[in-house]
Amino acid sequence: MASILIEGRTIENTIHGTQLLFSYGFYGFLAALIFIYILKLISPTIYFESNRRYAIIFISTLGFSLISAASASFINHYFSEETEKSNEYLITRKSVSGKRNNNHLLFLEIEKNSEERIEISENLYDQVNVGEKAILSTKKGFLGYLVVIHVKSKD
Repeated sequence: MASILIEGRTIENTIHGTQLLFSYGFYGFLAALIFIYILKLISPTIYFESNRRYAIIFISTLGFSLISAASASFINHYFSEETEKSNEYLITRKSVSGKRNNNHLLFLEIEKNSEERIEISENLYDQVNVGEKAILSTKKGFLGYLVVIHVKSKD
């Protein structure tokens, strides 16, 4: 759980980050199934009690999925290319989410009919308007997903 909390903002500011989350989360789920099967081969008695069986299956699948997705996100941004590219994108929406820390979000049209949500600072949120363009500086990540480094208004 902690791993996804640490990498959550990085996944949020990755172009197609949801795709990264679900695809690598699925790989973690498959690894959990293999782990559960091996655990059953090594110690079949561990599954005799139903509460323990359900806890092992639930915690393993959830844990492996989250750790896999967070690890993929970390590898993608930590080992990204050095060169930054800047592109302009249309701001389709903006909103504030969260009750405690008020995350400021921009929704940008990355591709035709494809919208991405990017977390930004409150100052930048106040500077930009829907219908304007924002400049995103990105780096190509190790796994091929673009990592957002900076967001600026077009002014």
